[in-house]
Amino acid sequence: MRKKFVDMIHSLNPMADPAIEFSSILKSIPYCDFTKLFERLLVDDGVHSDSYDNINWDENDQENDNHCHFVNTLMDYYDTNPSLYMSLLSFIVNRNAVLAKMMFERVDFRIANCLEKLDFALHDFETVLAYDITLGSDIFRNKVHPVIYQVCSFAIIPPYTIQKMKKIVSVYGPEIMLWTSDYDKFSSSTIVNFYLGNGHIMSTELIYKMDETLDFLINLCPLALKQSVERESYLDDEYAKVNAFTIVLKKCSSETNPRHQMIKHNVFQYVDIADLHTIYNSKGKTLEELVGASGNSLVLGYLEKKFDLCIPNTCDVVHDNANLNCK
Repeated sequence: MRKKFVDMIHSLNPMADPAIEFSSILKSIPYCDFTKLFERLLVDDGVHSDSYDNINWDENDQENDNHCHFVNTLMDYYDTNPSLYMSLLSFIVNRNAVLAKMMFERVDFRIANCLEKLDFALHDFETVLAYDITLGSDIFRNKVHPVIYQVCSFAIIPPYTIQKMKKIVSVYGPEIMLWTSDYDKFSSSTIVNFYLGNGHIMSTELIYKMDETLDFLINLCPLALKQSVERESYLDDEYAKVNAFTIVLKKCSSETNPRHQMIKHNVFQYVDIADLHTIYNSKGKTLEELVGASGNSLVLGYLEKKFDLCIPNTCDVVHDNANLNCK
């Protein structure tokens, strides 16, 4: 039956050579009403529709039926034929919600890639997001395929992708920023901390709208900044907590660089006294002590003013650039 369904799709382009690969035929089909095709198939065969619920994809049949792969093929061809792709998704969701949920969650189909694909239209993305909510598939927090981490692994997150992330937040709430996949050591940080550590956050090129991106990621859910992961230092066999505070403490130290000042303020405005007194490494140093030992006068001065206290500068490292000793 699945072969008949695929043959019907072939027939939408009568000029197509049967010997041509199915993926090539898809490019020349302007639109396909999969629901009508499905209904025609039922009429032609005189079988109750429940018998055909797995015509799109049957996990147990995958290895035994080559025609099952037409779904896999279509899932890779949004950029070639968006209307066909969206029509298939609509058919799948409306035909059988249980089966659709299984397909959305299946990593092989990479439906969640609509977040990172720049050619995936925003209105189609909103449709996929609506399907995701309806089905409860939660495709953007799939631990095996953490697409949000892939986005935050970019040196620069495209502004168009940030628009999509804002749509996700509008549906799932700011708490999504606290999610980590824990699939590997790189995805155990929150996405904002991951991007602060790995993105080109110092870029000032207007086309990238980096300030808007950082404002969105940093200020959306302050708790995500504080969420720490432990990292091992191979230099002294020491375990230390890493979060937004330690990342920015290391990256932003210039008192004359407006960008350093902006990032420092956005992140450290969320530090409280409890954070300063929290132990951050296996040697028992608190965040306050790490700041004092860092020689970072930008952060040190900000925290002293914020909390009206004096943080001893314990740094004794020679700064080669300034050729001065920190006292």
